[in-house]
Amino acid sequence: MSIFTVWGLILCLFRCLGPFRVGVFSGYPYINSKDEWISTTGRCIFLCSALMVMSFSILAICKGLTKLQDTTETIDTMNQIFVQIHSEFLPLLSNLNTTGESALPIRDELINILNNDLCPLYPNGNMDLRQRGQQTFSSLTYLDDFLAHEYEEMETTLRQLHHANQEIDSTVEKFYFTKGASTATILIGFFIVPSLLFVSLILGWMETFYDGYFTVTEKAIIPLFCLMTIGSYVACGFLFMATEGNADFCISDMDTKNPQSTILKILERYHLKKGNLYYDSIKFYSHQCTVESPFEFLETYDQSLTMSDSSLTQMRGTIDGGSIADLSQKCGIDYNVILELVTQLQTHTTILSDTVQRILNLLRCESIVPLYTTVIYDSMCESNMNAWQWLFLSSFLITFFSMVMITFRGACYPLCTWDIDGDVNKSKDDIDDTEDDEQRDVVRVGVGNNGRRNDDYDDENDST
Repeated sequence: MSIFTVWGLILCLFRCLGPFRVGVFSGYPYINSKDEWISTTGRCIFLCSALMVMSFSILAICKGLTKLQDTTETIDTMNQIFVQIHSEFLPLLSNLNTTGESALPIRDELINILNNDLCPLYPNGNMDLRQRGQQTFSSLTYLDDFLAHEYEEMETTLRQLHHANQEIDSTVEKFYFTKGASTATILIGFFIVPSLLFVSLILGWMETFYDGYFTVTEKAIIPLFCLMTIGSYVACGFLFMATEGNADFCISDMDTKNPQSTILKILERYHLKKGNLYYDSIKFYSHQCTVESPFEFLETYDQSLTMSDSSLTQMRGTIDGGSIADLSQKCGIDYNVILELVTQLQTHTTILSDTVQRILNLLRCESIVPLYTTVIYDSMCESNMNAWQWLFLSSFLITFFSMVMITFRGACYPLCTWDIDGDVNKSKDDIDDTEDDEQRDVVRVGVGNNGRRNDDYDDENDST
């Protein structure tokens, strides 16, 4: 990129040296001479460069910004799906916590009952009832706190996910390049302005001089084009860094050439590490569910709920199998209370089991992994990478051909005679001996002597 800086400094130096030292490279028109191929060559170079600048400005939009916009829209769509999953997860998690809190005192009271002899007045009888009680007691011990501790961790994870969704939303809004004023600015900057210079070139090539148009070209269009070229040069540097950063993100691991390690390093910078549910969840899905699942506690909890529900069903069937009044009188325990507790707890476990199943369904690999692969692989590492490459290539070539146009900017004007105070017969040696540096750079271009060019007067004088 430093070549453009050196190139620009050389052009500034040539401008200071003037036409008699560096000719047309100082920005002055081509001299009217017999060697027309010199001016023709310069104009052809300027023409081709202008066409290239206009072409690559269009390619930057069609191949670069459009792909970048597609990536942005894809990420935004996937992010909205994650927002929807988050919104569905919240009431389920709240229901899981509320129902668990309601079931906990029932479960504790029932365990206290089942921990004792269910038929103290009949020690050697009702073995089936005692066996059911022991099975129910064992299954209920696994429901120690109804995921009270895990609930706090899941709630923290959801807050982190919500924060990530907001960050993605704000980032997506900044990357809507191909709508509104951004696209118009690019079109005006690198299509309309070179087109105006192209018109100036055609007028100069046809030896047609319009004082107002060429004045605007010299005083406004060319300086504006120089500023645009500087902007393109700066953008080219940033685009190179963006392209390199995107490549490093996607192939940070040279063995597997995937972005998993980069994603985990980013999380570690936010002080997240293994053992944190948010970190483990992203690691799990980014590795295509091939590592240890962080949601095993939910699966274990669901199994415990299923086992408890089965035990409670059998316990309830055993109690309902005979006369509750006779059983209570025979064993010395009010089985109506036990039956009521079993019924209430079974209602809660059924709700909890259904809630956990719905949560696990939301967290299925088949649901999350396609979203991850679409965002990371299809968008970030394919479409987005191609977009940055096209933008960098286009900006580099726009900068290059713009510098060529600035170098040959003298081709925009008609052929002229460099002179001092209208004297076309003075040689360069005479000028060097008699005039100062400022006079040396004076050029009379185009119209003079009642609307006719200087070389027309030369022809008349020669014929006379």
